[in-house]
Amino acid sequence: MSHPINQASKSSPFGNLTLEEFYRQHHILHRESFMLNNHNMKIFTQSWRPASPSAAVHGLVAMIHGYASESSWVFQLTAVAIAKRGFVVCALDLRGHGRSEGRRGHIPSIGPLVDDCVAFFGSARSAHPHLPAFLYGESLGGATAILVYLREKARWSGLVLNGAMCGVSASPTGRSG
Repeated sequence: MSHPINQASKSSPFGNLTLEEFYRQHHILHRESFMLNNHNMKIFTQSWRPASPSAAVHGLVAMIHGYASESSWVFQLTAVAIAKRGFVVCALDLRGHGRSEGRRGHIPSIGPLVDDCVAFFGSARSAHPHLPAFLYGESLGGATAILVYLREKARWSGLVLNGAMCGVSASPTGRSG
């Protein structure tokens, strides 16, 4: 089962297909929505799952993208690849990123991002209470995933980190000393 990135083109993650054709070809159900966070900001959310009602579902994967990124393009294609392997996948655009409200790229504190993730992923877990649940985070999303996990250890079966950004060097070269 190849990663759907192989179909992408410079202008679309879906290549020459429409969004609907792409998901149909991959046998994936896709849903987009918005949630209101505790500051009344609209936060964009997405989910993916195997389309076949008889498909075995192995777990839930909650994905958090990196800084200056969003839950579309390559991140979205990774979600499709995971869903094709039998997982329910959900992701959100962090505030100030993608289709979510907020000042672009402005993150004075990571705490509100964690709050948004806890709220959205909590609703996804409650819709699938019997499934093991995993956090997946890239870059800033990796650091956020760690904080979500530490806040709610008992609710998560595991944590997958891809290049987690767990600190920023004070040195302009990124090296100490």
